[in-house]
Amino acid sequence: MRVRYCCDKAMTWPSISFVVISYNRPNYLALCLAALRRQLVKDYEIIVSDDGSDTENWRQIALEFGAKTVTRAHTYLNGKAI
Repeated sequence: MRVRYCCDKAMTWPSISFVVISYNRPNYLALCLAALRRQLVKDYEIIVSDDGSDTENWRQIALEFGAKTVTRAHTYLNGKAI
């Protein structure tokens, strides 16, 4: 853990942050998160960002693995995200 100071308070931060982008593939998300949990490094955090999935089960899967979750604002561009 690294210690940083913010607003005169010591805060600990993980050494590594894994950021995983998810979109309508909950089964692959579970496989990915399971692989990250098997890493030898134990001082890490996992952040899962959803890119507008049709269902909310990605969040439940991420939370089961102890990941933090972020939802991207939905934009309706009728195509790939830019």
